[in-house]
Amino acid sequence: MKPQLADSLVMAGLARELNQVLAGGTVRRVLPMSKQAVALDVVSGKGQQYLLLDWQVGAARAHLVAAPKPISEETSFQGALRRQLREATVLGLSQRGFDRLLVVELANLGGLGAREQGMLILEATGKQANCLLVVRGDDEIAAVARPTPRRDDLYRTLAVGARYYPPPGHDKLDPRSADAEALRVAVGRSDKPLRAALRDAVAGLSNILLSEVCLRAELSAEESVTDLPRDWPERWASAMADVVLKAEEGRAWMYHDDDDQPALVYPVRLRQEDQEPEETASLSEGLALVGQRIEEREEGRRLRADLLRELRAEVERKRRVLERRREELRAATNAEQWRLWGELLVANLHSIGDAQPGGEVELVDYYSPDQRTVRIPLLPGRSAQATAEVYFRRHKRDQRAMDRLPNLITQAERRLRAAEEKLQQVEESEGLEELRKARGEDWDSRRRRASRRTGSEGPKVGRTVAPSGHVVLYGRSSAENDSVVRLARPSDIWLHARGVGGAHVLIRTEGAPNKVPHETLLWAAELAGRMSNYRSDGIADVDYTLARYVHKPRRSPPGFVTYTHQKTLRLTLREERK
Repeated sequence: MKPQLADSLVMAGLARELNQVLAGGTVRRVLPMSKQAVALDVVSGKGQQYLLLDWQVGAARAHLVAAPKPISEETSFQGALRRQLREATVLGLSQRGFDRLLVVELANLGGLGAREQGMLILEATGKQANCLLVVRGDDEIAAVARPTPRRDDLYRTLAVGARYYPPPGHDKLDPRSADAEALRVAVGRSDKPLRAALRDAVAGLSNILLSEVCLRAELSAEESVTDLPRDWPERWASAMADVVLKAEEGRAWMYHDDDDQPALVYPVRLRQEDQEPEETASLSEGLALVGQRIEEREEGRRLRADLLRELRAEVERKRRVLERRREELRAATNAEQWRLWGELLVANLHSIGDAQPGGEVELVDYYSPDQRTVRIPLLPGRSAQATAEVYFRRHKRDQRAMDRLPNLITQAERRLRAAEEKLQQVEESEGLEELRKARGEDWDSRRRRASRRTGSEGPKVGRTVAPSGHVVLYGRSSAENDSVVRLARPSDIWLHARGVGGAHVLIRTEGAPNKVPHETLLWAAELAGRMSNYRSDGIADVDYTLARYVHKPRRSPPGFVTYTHQKTLRLTLREERK
């Protein structure tokens, strides 16, 4: 079983749990736990509690944590939450519809009194996970972790000032209240399998929930709707009602994966699972364990990828070194030929006479038992005497190589074997601890040495985070501008004020420049404009292009680059907010 977080049924139970603990409390602090998570420090009648809200793709979740460890930097979204939620009152927590949406109802937003109400909404919806602060009344978005651009072809716009709409599917049937007749009408005479037909018509059906209800209703989820018994809606609605009734008992059951690690917490015992589950104290506690497991798996995946990339490159480097040494040894086997040619030329200088440089001479090999002749080339532009001197130097060079290369080859073979063994160890490693062990204590120092070789260490550069969550680097001096260019990856977006001096600005795109919102591009362009000679003009022209098209010429002054494929943005510079 692969680790899985909350589906809609789990979210419903979690909202009930958290509401009992946090309702009526006061938010004292908003702590940044990562770039994509916060913890609300809430003091309620149950004491001090920390509610984690995580909108990381693949690990979005909410649960209580015991001892949060906040990071030192916050994103602009987290900063907005810190300012708006301090001393806010938690009115309650609920699930929106039957979806993976957790709503924290709040009052006293921004410290402006009980009438200033809003909702902190966690959308734990897979790849579209997000977190938003929405003002009550007109449902206007006050802050959003992952903004989306304003486009007519999009179902909804997630941007500050836009009206909030829930994710698609909110108009589907709620399976908790849908009766047999409603199911029959919604599904109709579909020829799709029951699983697909129900997902088209009913909200919040995860694979686990749908399979469990079908099992209890004795229906095949893969069978076409038209081939099912006529009473299938009655059977399905009855089974769903039974599952909901069990879930409302407030119990939590933990299921484990093949490594006996937490994989799934669920509010009912699943008949589809053969293993005997372990009852845990709460859904919140179970989600914390499963979330930790998912983060460990993700850390292991990233660590494995980093190690494999580094080690494969290291193996290839050592293989090239070994092949070069072997090639040098093969070339050095001509040492005796160079000596022979040199000695024969010197011995026959009197008979060679005016032989043309660049040609050949045919001489008797006095060292050969059969006194055979040898054709010896004369080097272009050199006399026979000068050619002999070159051949003697080549003899000495190759003789030295013959003396030292065998040891160098043995050393290169030993280093290659060690690197290949390290690579095999990582490829066969299972689990995070084994990967950490495979990395070894010398890994970080080796990475630092590699960084020094490539020049990636240097002056520290400015770093900030755009409202969309993208990391933005910028230079505050010519030396830092060079560092920004050196740190750039080919798919990052580079920006600079057009035709004037200023900062180099870089948007980290994580390999997806086409997914950077236009608002983020404008945000970074304004930063580049403010940090240029345009700052006093109020209007700036800013060029931008992919970092792969930015070139630092050799021996050019600090901060100087050339670039191509650029586009230009003209924008009005707003007064910098403190």
